[in-house]
Order: sequence, then C-alpha cells, then structure tokens
Amino acid sequence: MKNMKQLLICLFTLLLSFNCLADEHHKDETQLAIHMDELSSHIKSLRKFDDTDWSGKAGAVLKAQEELLKCFPLVPSMVEKMEDGTEKAELLAEYKKLLAKNYAKLCDLELALYSEDEGLVDDVLSELKSIKKEGHTQYIEEE
Repeated sequence: MKNMKQLLICLFTLLLSFNCLADEHHKDETQLAIHMDELSSHIKSLRKFDDTDWSGKAGAVLKAQEELLKCFPLVPSMVEKMEDGTEKAELLAEYKKLLAKNYAKLCDLELALYSEDEGLVDDVLSELKSIKKEGHTQYIEEE
C-alpha cells in the first residue's frame, strides 16, 4: 500500500510538471497562433478517421471552422506592431480576406466530405495547404 501511495505521488508530480511545461510553451504564443494550431490539428486529424467515416471527418472540419472564426477579430503580431496608416489597414484587410478564403475552402471540404468524394477532398486539402503557406509567408515574421 505504501508503494502504491508513493507511485501515485510520483505520477501526480509528473503530471503537474508536464502541465507546467505545456503552459510555458503556450505562454509565448499569441492567441492567433494558438487558434491556428488548433485548426491545423483538426485538419491533420482527418488522417486518423476510417476512410468511410465521412461524418466524423466532417465533424473535425466543423471544429476547424470554429477555430478559424475565432481568428477574425485577432491581428497578426507583425501587423499589430506597425504604425497606424494605410499600409497597416491594407495588410489587415488582406489578412481578413485570406481568412475568408480559408473559411470558404473549409466549407468546400465539408461539402466534399458530405458528398463522399475522395478525389475532391484531396483537391480541397491541397488548396488549403496552399492558403496556409500563403498566410505564413505573408504574416509570420522570420526569427
């Protein structure tokens, strides 16, 4: 019984330390980055579903859409640091336009899943990857 108690204390301590590490990892990330990471994980989760689980995959896409909607009121840090003016306003408008393009493609993906069209699903996923790359190129600063 004493060994079990010690084991539980060790496990509890280990879990607390992992939790602290996870909190530390997210501390430096912006809310925008956190939502985008969540969106990406929902899209990546499509690979884990059975090939015929179309509704399960669509559910993951709906969660990705929810995360993307949370990004609209947020501003990329590189844009936020800019002085107010036309250039900043234009970049912000382009950012929202890219989010809208991404959302429309997520809706296309949802529809492709409902129609159970694997080829169309692959095509839309490819387009989503291109949009992601475009956004990262434009709005993520090099370190």
